[in-house]
Amino acid sequence: MLKKFVLSRYAVECNGSPRFVAIPVVGLNPDMIKQGYRDLQRSDLSLKKNDYLNRVADAIGIYPWGKYESFYENNIVPFLEQNTLTFYAQDHGVDLLGNRFTFRSIADRLFFSDRPIPKAIFTGYGCNIDHEYFYNPSVAFGKPVKSYDEIVSEANVDLLIPFRHKNNFLGIFNNLLGDVFILNHSHEDDRYIVTSYPQNGEKYKTNESMIEDAKELKKLMLQCAKGWIEIIPFNEHLIFLKGPNGIYDFVFKHLRNSDFEDQSPFRPYLNHDRIPSVMNETYDFARWLYFGRKEDDSKKKQQDARRSYWLEELQHHANIDFYESGGRIHPGHENLLKNYFEKMGEYSYTKKTKSDQLPGFKEIELANGKVLFTSDLITIGEFSEFYNDESSHSKSYREGRHPENDIWETVNLEPDNYPVAVTYYDAVAYCRWVELKHNAPVRLLSAIEWYEMFDNPFKVSDLNGLNRWSDDLICFTPANDVIEDITKPRNDFQEIYVRFKNPPEMIPQSNGLQLCINHHFSEWLLEFNGHDAAMVTPSLMKPLTLSFLSGDELSTPSFSAESTGKYKYQKIGFRICYEK
Repeated sequence: MLKKFVLSRYAVECNGSPRFVAIPVVGLNPDMIKQGYRDLQRSDLSLKKNDYLNRVADAIGIYPWGKYESFYENNIVPFLEQNTLTFYAQDHGVDLLGNRFTFRSIADRLFFSDRPIPKAIFTGYGCNIDHEYFYNPSVAFGKPVKSYDEIVSEANVDLLIPFRHKNNFLGIFNNLLGDVFILNHSHEDDRYIVTSYPQNGEKYKTNESMIEDAKELKKLMLQCAKGWIEIIPFNEHLIFLKGPNGIYDFVFKHLRNSDFEDQSPFRPYLNHDRIPSVMNETYDFARWLYFGRKEDDSKKKQQDARRSYWLEELQHHANIDFYESGGRIHPGHENLLKNYFEKMGEYSYTKKTKSDQLPGFKEIELANGKVLFTSDLITIGEFSEFYNDESSHSKSYREGRHPENDIWETVNLEPDNYPVAVTYYDAVAYCRWVELKHNAPVRLLSAIEWYEMFDNPFKVSDLNGLNRWSDDLICFTPANDVIEDITKPRNDFQEIYVRFKNPPEMIPQSNGLQLCINHHFSEWLLEFNGHDAAMVTPSLMKPLTLSFLSGDELSTPSFSAESTGKYKYQKIGFRICYEK
């Protein structure tokens, strides 16, 4: 079942404390709404039933819940009958040529744009569209060119997308900013927005040839009787979407496509309270963008938490600003929006600093003037102290450690002064423990910081041993049987032990730190994409990992964040730092 989520207007009591939450809405029928509450399964959320029912009713514009059931029978049901809205399509999506207009993108366009409510939106629902067998009247391929209608009939489809529109249509017209897919009450209201942006600081401008393509494409869609969803407003909060044969769905103000917790890049491996504050900026901004408030604002129970904005339009303006300001490598949609809001003065993230130098940390100044207190590689002994600590953070992490993480003990049966090998999530949880213990905003080193911080005196003649057996590591079973090929599937993979054959070689650096240059030892870096994390192998960094793209942007290898590196004959450790 496809769910929609609504923001609570005020903070609600969850587990005894006020929090802003997103509430699933599975239908309009009172029984469905009640069932939605019974189905609410979130381990970290204990939402009172009255809060849930009131927030759903508020989203639809009928508050409180005590008025909703009679309002539904006396107003919504007759409205459905009057408009022949017969079958609620709980499980249908609004699919468009393999891309997707989401419920949110439709709701934002209808509720938060300055545009009039349209008659219909073309979503392709119920329409057989061919976007592989393209019609191209300008190319005959050695045969007489058939008419559009002949090809539609021959291909047994409802709509063909002309070949010359392929890239334009799928790439830059698949949006609801303009009216390519919108049927307005008057064609005089039509406008066309191209989401293609100039490079090298040029000003954004309309491409007239693309606009002509868009108009021709819309003409073809208008000739097709299928694929259009009728827009039927009910009140200022609720709008129905009517498909063929009485099938309908609905959208409402402040709709979200998914629960906020699902958007945390570290879940389900780490809850956000186990993440270092300085690494939590992504979470902080995502929460601000989703709710319009930061977490510590939840005590302001009488303040409306919902921000009225059109997300797709904001992304468009942020892209224009980025490229007109000389941007070259796109930072990703979330970072793009964060940077845009920071530039506009609407969002800021306060990062803690610490001037005291913790024992074992070296003070290192980078070229940009930033000063980092940086540790050597965390040892097995240091990580074991965190993991076995009886503090609430360590205990909760130890007891709730995700089962898909590699078992860290099996790759660390060595002296306590050896560098530890752990998963990326283990390293992040360790940073949070140090922060709580010493009030220091600890994190991992970024790729750019790492490459600037360390010398590269190594010359490696044979790089072929990285993914095959070598003398650097020994893998063995619990029965002490040596394993020759760990890459073969094994039912007992987690029970396999890995250790260095010889003590790892540590090379002093000019900044006072040390590097482990074993070919099979790497270090986790800060960059993380939700599944994989950046890493660097010091002994191989020059030939294998240093890849400058432009300016100070670089790419580094990545590795599964739940792995210790074992399945690729690797051990992956980490070091930590904090800004002065």
